[in-house]
Order: sequence, then structure tokens, then C-alpha cells
Amino acid sequence: MDSDVERERMCVRWLAGELDPAEQAQLEHRLCEDPALSQALLEVGWQAAALVEAGMMGDTGTAGPSRVAIRTAAAVLVASCAALAAWWWGAGATLDGGLVGGPERLVVPAEPAYVRPKLSETALTESMYYPLDTCVVSGKKLLPHSCYEDLEGRLVRVYSPRQIAELARDPERYLAVIDAAYEVQQAARYPLTVCAATGEPLPEKPVELVMDLRHDYAQKLKYNQRHLAYRYSVGGRLLRFKDEAAMAAFKAVDATGRMAVAEEAMDRYVTAMVEQQRRSYPSKICAVNKKDTMRAWVDQETGGIRYYLLGDQLFILCCKTCLVDMADTFAIMVDAAAWLDGQVQKRVIQPEERNLLIRKKLPDPPE
Repeated sequence: MDSDVERERMCVRWLAGELDPAEQAQLEHRLCEDPALSQALLEVGWQAAALVEAGMMGDTGTAGPSRVAIRTAAAVLVASCAALAAWWWGAGATLDGGLVGGPERLVVPAEPAYVRPKLSETALTESMYYPLDTCVVSGKKLLPHSCYEDLEGRLVRVYSPRQIAELARDPERYLAVIDAAYEVQQAARYPLTVCAATGEPLPEKPVELVMDLRHDYAQKLKYNQRHLAYRYSVGGRLLRFKDEAAMAAFKAVDATGRMAVAEEAMDRYVTAMVEQQRRSYPSKICAVNKKDTMRAWVDQETGGIRYYLLGDQLFILCCKTCLVDMADTFAIMVDAAAWLDGQVQKRVIQPEERNLLIRKKLPDPPE
């Protein structure tokens, strides 16, 4: 289709129904790639519309287009307008499979260009226990190829690039939705019945805090873990306090730069979480190096055993090196989480556990 005459002739032949299937397929394919062809089809459509108008307004004895020609001309006009609009709107808009059938055959313009961002360390960690399986903006089910955004260390997953622009308009609104989902996610395994900061009993409606790494107190807590025998993921972690004053004390930094209340609170929290999950932990093997840690289990005074909390899941590790590796290396974290999930599914029972189960089934000795 090198000339305007050839383009117009092709469109007129299509209007008259003279194209064979191969030629029609060629026209439909070229329509999306050749703006001049779209323009020619639009002009033919307007001419067909003029014929329709003349035929409908003529006398009964006046020769005019048949009903089939009228329907065909109308279809041409609709399809040609849609094709020209598709070309005008930009790349990615095409006609899918044919012209006849009207604008419902028009494919929606392509998604905005999207380049997957490089996630920060904290956002990668949050991806291991992200609480939502739906888009926080549209509510659609998330897919493996769905998009994500890193908001100053906070991970947000969305269905498509269209939602990223909406997310940028009001990020706090959508982060509040994610925080509420973290609260629901961790409520079942929350280990404390007392205020994290003061140790006093919690009221019926405690003050809840989902830790946010965009704030200084959370960054300090993350950094201060480096000298501890345990570590925990900070972002998205739920804590409960008796009142606002207790939560403020938790966030406070003293004159020496320490967070004494927060450090004591996290000791209380982690100890309770370990005690809650340790006895039902599915393996006696370190989740990182996959070696037997029975000696550390039997004699905990050696200090060999270490704990890591990923979200609300406990990992028991054999040494400080494994703890540092898991906390600082995302690939090791992913491998350990997959391995532990497999242990939970298989629930490998060690011989000493089996003996304990047998003893529990025996009747109590007579007094």
C-alpha cells in the first residue's frame, strides 16, 4: 500500500465485500501500523455515511443503497473512527483480530511504562511477610508479575503500573491500609498480655503500633540489634501499649542516645515470642547451615543458640554467624524460610521426640 489511491481502493473493496480472507487480514494488520491507511478508511467511512443519508432521504423509487450496504457502511464508519483514535492515542493501542464488530474489538491502550525498582534491604525483608494478597489501591488479586514500589523502605505491592500513580498521590492513605493488615496478620500470634513498654496488664482496647522504618526510633532499634543474641525484622512489627504515654516512652531517646525503654520492651517481646514457639518448633536443625543443633538445645548455657524473628515466625539458629547471615543476606533468608516451611509441612519427628510421645501415652504409675 504505497500510494493513497491503492489505500483508498483497498478500503472500497473491503466495503464492497470483495476482499478474500487473506487480504482482509492484511488490511486489519496494516491498519494499526499505517496512519495513512487509517485516514483513508475514515474518509471512505464518511463517504459511506453520506450514501446512507442520501438513500434514507430519497424517494421510494429512487435507487439507493440496500439495507446490507447501510449496515456495512455504518460498521465501516465505527471501525474506522476507532482505528484512527487508536492510532492517535499512541503506541500499544491495536485492533485485536478484525474490524467488523465495533469498538468492543479495540484493545485498551498499553499500560504506562514500568521499570521495577531496586528494593532496599528493609523492603526486601518485608516482602517475606507482606500481609496482603490484593492490590492496596484497586483491590484486585495480586499476581506473580504484579508491580511493587519502595516508599522509603516500605514495600507496597500493586496490581499494575496504573495504580503506582494513584499511590504517589496519597501514600499515607494506602500505608495505613497495609498497617491495618499487619495488625490482623500478627494478632493471632501476638505473645504479650502486658504492655510492651511497662510490663503492666493491657486494657481491653490497647494502643497499637506498627513499627515503620521511615521513623528514627525504628531505625535505631534496627541498628541496636547488632550486639544482641537475637534479631528481628522491624518493619511492620506489631506492639501493644497500655496508653499513648507508654508508646511515647517506647519511642523516646535518652540523653546518652539510648532507647532504654524500647530495648527492655523488645527483650520482653522476643522472650515471650521464643517461649511461645520454641516447644512446637518443627526441627532441631539450624535453618541456615542445616546442621544438627541438638547440643545447643540440650545445653543452652553454651550461648550457641540464636533466635531470629521474621515477621511473627521464629527461626532457631546454631550460632552468631548464622544469625548475622540470615539477617543481612536476603538470599539466605529466602532459603531458610523455604526450608522451614518444608519442615512444617513434613513435620520431621526426631527419635527423642517420638520417645517422649510414647511416654505420654503410658498410664500414670500407681501412687
